[in-house]
Amino acid sequence: TGAVARGVLETRLVALCTKTFKACTTADASTSQKLLGMVRDVAPRLSAKAVTSIVNQVLKLLEAADRTMLTQILGVLEAVVAPAPEEGGDALPAAELSAATVAKVISAALDKQPPQTGGTPDAVLAFLSLLNRAVVRLHA
Repeated sequence: TGAVARGVLETRLVALCTKTFKACTTADASTSQKLLGMVRDVAPRLSAKAVTSIVNQVLKLLEAADRTMLTQILGVLEAVVAPAPEEGGDALPAAELSAATVAKVISAALDKQPPQTGGTPDAVLAFLSLLNRAVVRLHA
């Protein structure tokens, strides 16, 4: 019932991410940007399987995208790899991700590292925050 509905919604979200991110072009990135925002918001509520599938799609988008969406992509990856909140915190629990998936996120982020000077400050901050959270997640 509830689990079945959740599974159907997750399957549709993964399919939407696959279709949208695959079709993303620089000229028409607004749909992907909106979907990235939604994924960032719901990532902590998704199953490990759904999160892993979405991470793979976001990493493909990161590889193919130019720097105009870099801040949003890094923000989604940060939301996904964020470690679980401390006891008593009001944040949602982190999705279960394998160390290999987190390592893949770190590697992809390093490959697309924004320039430290002359780049967008938001992208640099998102990049540093992603790396920080990913390393904390690996050592948790």
